[in-house]
Amino acid sequence: MRETLLSYIHDLWNDGEATALMARRGLRTLPWSYRQVTRKAFQVAEELSYRGLRKGDRVILCAENSPE
Repeated sequence: MRETLLSYIHDLWNDGEATALMARRGLRTLPWSYRQVTRKAFQVAEELSYRGLRKGDRVILCAENSPE
């Protein structure tokens, strides 16, 4: 059994261009691949690190329900 979300990252990257989820934008529905989701997760991690957050710090995310 996996204990963290991080343990899924490499599996997601390996699933590549398969569709992970669909995002609605008005009348359009846009697919997000597993690779896009993984890339966005790394971008968020880099930004948090840049802002000085470290392992063990707590963060509250308040945002619209979307892949971004």
